[in-house]
Amino acid sequence: MVVISSSEIVLAIVYFVTFYFNVFWLLALLDKNEPKKKHWKTLPTFSILIPAYNEADTIAATLNSVLNLNYPKDKLKIYVINDGSKDRTKEIVEGIAEKNQNIILVNQQNGGKANALNNALKLVNSKFTATMDADSFVERNAVRNILPYFTDDDIASVIPAMKIKDPKNIIQRMQCYEYLVYIFYRMLNGNINCIHVTPGPLSVYRTSVLRELNGYDETSITEDLEIALRIQKKNYRILQTYDAEVYTIPPSTLKGLFYQRKRWFKGGFLTCVKHKDLMFNKNYGDFGLVRMPTMIILPFLTISMFIVFLNDLRVSVTNFFNNLYTINFDVVPLIKAFEFNFDILDLKFLNYSLVIFSIIFAIVILIYSHKIAKEKFTAYGRSVKSLAYYLFIHPIFIAFVLIVVVYSVLFERGYKWYGAKEDK
Repeated sequence: MVVISSSEIVLAIVYFVTFYFNVFWLLALLDKNEPKKKHWKTLPTFSILIPAYNEADTIAATLNSVLNLNYPKDKLKIYVINDGSKDRTKEIVEGIAEKNQNIILVNQQNGGKANALNNALKLVNSKFTATMDADSFVERNAVRNILPYFTDDDIASVIPAMKIKDPKNIIQRMQCYEYLVYIFYRMLNGNINCIHVTPGPLSVYRTSVLRELNGYDETSITEDLEIALRIQKKNYRILQTYDAEVYTIPPSTLKGLFYQRKRWFKGGFLTCVKHKDLMFNKNYGDFGLVRMPTMIILPFLTISMFIVFLNDLRVSVTNFFNNLYTINFDVVPLIKAFEFNFDILDLKFLNYSLVIFSIIFAIVILIYSHKIAKEKFTAYGRSVKSLAYYLFIHPIFIAFVLIVVVYSVLFERGYKWYGAKEDK
């Protein structure tokens, strides 16, 4: 009689669900639903909102990148919202604004990012509005390359390809791979109208849609994800383009990365719960039937797999040393007794097969992500070491953060958001 452990059952469920989603993404990849582009005879008015809380180190470089945009200055307004900064952010912006009439400084008491964006939105009278983090940097032609994708009135937002700017250490280089994979998955999501977030580094909206939605949710710690879900609820579309690039500075330490991802995952989970009516709702197409379930299910599958992995590792190590002790540390009998089961109906064999498939699939995605992003594997000084960190250390790290987030959601109260400084 074959005895199947609970770990094997959990792993089988995880692998088969992962396999299902991988097949779904593969079908999305084969869907060549390329978005159309239009030619603007006259470029529309354009506003950029930049909330800033203690951003003295980066705000000048961010504004310089925006001022360098290839866009008519008479149609461009830049709103910097100083959200009660305690450093020299206000003074730096004032100095740059004195020389550039396009920049409007809005000072307010600290109210959080969403509150800052909403207050600035009240001042906007342009056709299109972009939100931008105070530590992001836009490519010169980014706005010109984004606007042509607003072909139909149901397109509410278009986002660029987001990359890492000048990574300094292995933690940031590891994130380079992650961001390139994000580009790939957003491409797939865009093909089937399943983009679930309009990222802070730069997202462009129809101003009318932002006002229709009454701006950003000031109670959310992931306002960029929350507003994207409301856009989907209104049956608008969100697109991604590779023609435009924006660069961001990621956390440079594991501690900073931990706090960033904790905020992302916790905010994402709470937002999904808030908009649970999207879940398995056929009225929202693939977004309701596949994307929303993915956002909820996959984190729990990741946690389950991580726990099973740790338990199996403990059992394997314990058994190995017990066996060595039993045979007086003579490894020859262990080697001779080793057998690999090639029975395709055996659960362990199926699990191993799915693991191998998932690894191969991940490598293919990584290669393709570099291709569509026009990046080399060795760009920014990346090496085999940084790739190994991404493939092996990063998944374990993410699983750990997810466990912390689940505990936080269940047992902790409240969450404080004052900008990105806690993430760095």
